[in-house]
Amino acid sequence: MKYLSTLCVLSIFLVSCSCLKKDANSEFYGTWELIEKSGGFAGTKTNENLDEKIIINSKKIIVYKKEQKITEAPFGIEKSKVIESSEFQDVLKTENITKKSIKIVDNKLILTDQCYDCYVYVYKKTK
Repeated sequence: MKYLSTLCVLSIFLVSCSCLKKDANSEFYGTWELIEKSGGFAGTKTNENLDEKIIINSKKIIVYKKEQKITEAPFGIEKSKVIESSEFQDVLKTENITKKSIKIVDNKLILTDQCYDCYVYVYKKTK
């Protein structure tokens, strides 16, 4: 009988632990507002007239410009080689958005186009 009750407690513990498993991408989830854009051939940097936001959740990423939805797509994040580092880093993969590295630094989401003379986008979390 003692064996059966121990087995039941252990089973309940294992089930509850599996329910608490954190989604590996959840740190990226939320609504993010573009606050800075830099790059391009001239290496320009701007933080004006950037009326763009993205929403990332467990199923999709949605991009808005001037409150108009531009794209919506399922996404994944995988480790891959990137142009800004010799280390493998997280890369955003979707059908509708070009390949970008993705990371969070100082509570800001940073997306970097994976091409030379392309852009780096910095977002702050709004929700």
